[in-house]
Amino acid sequence: MCMVCVLYQVSYGQTEDYSQEKLIIREGKQFKKNAVAVEGYLIGDIFEVKVEARMHAERPKIHSVFLKGAGIGRLSYTTREDVPVSIEEEDPYEVNTKRTMLSRKKTKVKRLKGAVTKELFKFKLPTDKFVAGKPYQLWVEIISKTRGGGAPQKFKFDLEGIYQALSQ
Repeated sequence: MCMVCVLYQVSYGQTEDYSQEKLIIREGKQFKKNAVAVEGYLIGDIFEVKVEARMHAERPKIHSVFLKGAGIGRLSYTTREDVPVSIEEEDPYEVNTKRTMLSRKKTKVKRLKGAVTKELFKFKLPTDKFVAGKPYQLWVEIISKTRGGGAPQKFKFDLEGIYQALSQ
């Protein structure tokens, strides 16, 4: 039984080369009491993004996640997996907070609070379609499971340096 577990871990480690991973983004955004944090790594031409959605007094659901930019349009993920929520606290995220339309954006390093949902998304990037000097964004839309959906709340993250990381 124990031998099977060891062989499984070795075979899984050979499928993807994690020694070549490059951190592209690790950021959080908060609007009122809802927050989304993303952590994205580029492994070859696969972009792995862990998305953490939090809502106060409600259970969040990640409605959609996609990449948007010049040459690729709206690129959907190829794989979506649930990430088990652990008791251990993760490192705090740099969070951009915008409370209303008239207030300024504030950036702080803090831990996010509220009910949590975590998922891992993998994108197969068409490296030949990326254009140098153009902006690329990761869009995350969340809804409430508790209130039965409603209009999705959108969070947009700038992916600075993704073209340079792909061209290396």
